Amino acid sequence: MSQIEKGSNQAKFSSEVRVGWQLTGYGEIPCMVSEGMWPDERTVIMQISEQRLQSWAHQDLISVDDERNIFGAGWLKVRIIKENGEHLIVDLPNETYNSGRRIQIPKNMLRGIKVPREWIEGDFNERNR
Repeated sequence: MSQIEKGSNQAKFSSEVRVGWQLTGYGEIPCMVSEGMWPDERTVIMQISEQRLQSWAHQDLISVDDERNIFGAGWLKVRIIKENGEHLIVDLPNETYNSGRRIQIPKNMLRGIKVPREWIEGDFNERNR
């Protein structure tokens, strides 16, 4: 049975939850954004250590720092699967062209951890038996 750990800081609880002592939820990783094949699709390139990964994502899964320029530096939404020491295993929205969908990233690469409201408000343990 999973346990939910709530940090002492109430503000922290809404953005970071540990389920079964594992960091979980959603976050964003840095990427370079360019045009995709379709109007609502974007090509994303991520630099993970020495590896350069390329994939595509729907425009709603990408945020950019400069709203006036939708191409260039941006952030891609990923799902956190598991902690692995100083790294996180995350799922990308789609498979990359040179590897699968699941990748390992350094923890410090992730920003903006969010947890789906139903994971916090409902009885998480009952739904995950």
